[in-house]
Amino acid sequence: MGKLKPYLPFVTDETPLSWATRMATFHTGGRLVPFLNDMGVNYQEFAKGAPEALMALCEIAGQDVEPVAHNAVRRTGHRTYVFRGTSLSAEDLCSPKTRFCPACLAQDSQSSLSMHAARRCRLDWRFAAVRTCFVHTMPLIDRRSSQWDAMLGELPVLVTETDAELEEQAVQQGERVVSPLQTYVLRRLDGERDHPWLDSMSLELATKVTEKLGAVLEFGTKARPWDLSEDDWDAAGATGWKFTAAGPEGVRNALSMLQRKAMDSGQGGLVKTDIFGMTHAWLSAKRNTKVLEPVRSLFRAHYLATMQAIPGDLIFGEPVKAPQFSSLETIARLEKVDVRTFRNLLIGKGILSKSSLVGGQGVLREQVPYGLGVSAANEMKRSVAAPEGMQMLNASRPIWKILIEQRYLVPIAEGGEHATVRCKAIDVRQITKLTARLEKLALPVDQIDNHFRTLAKCAEISRLPLTEIIPALLSKRFKTVQRLTSEVGFKAILLDPKEVGQLLERRSNG
Repeated sequence: MGKLKPYLPFVTDETPLSWATRMATFHTGGRLVPFLNDMGVNYQEFAKGAPEALMALCEIAGQDVEPVAHNAVRRTGHRTYVFRGTSLSAEDLCSPKTRFCPACLAQDSQSSLSMHAARRCRLDWRFAAVRTCFVHTMPLIDRRSSQWDAMLGELPVLVTETDAELEEQAVQQGERVVSPLQTYVLRRLDGERDHPWLDSMSLELATKVTEKLGAVLEFGTKARPWDLSEDDWDAAGATGWKFTAAGPEGVRNALSMLQRKAMDSGQGGLVKTDIFGMTHAWLSAKRNTKVLEPVRSLFRAHYLATMQAIPGDLIFGEPVKAPQFSSLETIARLEKVDVRTFRNLLIGKGILSKSSLVGGQGVLREQVPYGLGVSAANEMKRSVAAPEGMQMLNASRPIWKILIEQRYLVPIAEGGEHATVRCKAIDVRQITKLTARLEKLALPVDQIDNHFRTLAKCAEISRLPLTEIIPALLSKRFKTVQRLTSEVGFKAILLDPKEVGQLLERRSNG
């Protein structure tokens, strides 16, 4: 049986603190803390939503505790809360500010109760993402006391205006469409889950990625969080929602838009905050102890898939191990190769197109796949031009030419007008492999057999061109091949001219 008379019922859309404040005014005409003290209820525990404190006041007031507890945001730790089973952070709440709709409060007074006993703080107003009144579609007003008890949000202290003054304020507030982010937050707090990607993360993170991404899209990359008003954040949330509501693909589309804006404004060479604004600073902060996944990994993956990087770069807070793209100049610098020759090599290999060049100065707008670029640079460093290659193989120029034409040796690049002398060089690994191949197919001898001759002499005697002798040699069509141990490469190879001549006969008979 309740001890307080008359009974002041809890209203299902208000907060427990609002109800307790109204009872204090209704029964004593005074403030909340003295009232709770008189009732033997610890005001700090009641403000934290502690079940025991809520139950104690409800028993005294003759109020069913269930609807009161249902609307309680319960503190669980340092800056952590839970509401109807959903974990919240302090950033999810607008406290210590108190938020209100002047039109709603003016309507509350249209009852038999006194003004302050009738005015109630709506539960929705407690949440930071709620900035617009659903009923009157107007921006809510923020008030904050400078006193220690600001967290109690006592409307009689913070909102002293008469009903007429509140109605005038309502007119001045104007109208505004309710942000879809605000709707999402309240639906999620009611247990609804219809946006899988956002629902997979904390409410704070879902709200932040939507608002911060929207802020950059709405106000530009130079916008700073502390310079934005609540109205700005409301607009940012509405803009960001168009993309985050669509999940990872929508976020990637937004990031691509920011990249195109930077490119169109001449910022193509800039990265990170110059393109992604406050989102990069937020996701990269070393002291940020918040859980940022899956947002940070999505931003980072998009960056690495579309923009230049080098190993060790800090991208959204983590160092790059294996970038997907980098600039031609960066790879050339890291691999210590000449940038112009490297440019021609990449074009010759088809990794870059000639249309990638701007103004003929070798400035590239197109990015280089990092793995292909490094591989090409290493190939370039390992390659040798014809004179050195012929010396390594101990081959005459005619033999070298045959090896190239018949693709036993393949230049590192051959494409178009950019296939310079350096691009026509041969990777030494090909030469080493061909040398080993020659050694395997020949029998080593210390001196020349009377019946065996060099390749050039066999061609002369048999009148069979080297263009046929070389392929026959490398395809093991000769029964006996000797290799003079005092020589290396092709100059060491000895064949029987008669067997070479038989090759010509077989060709004629065939």
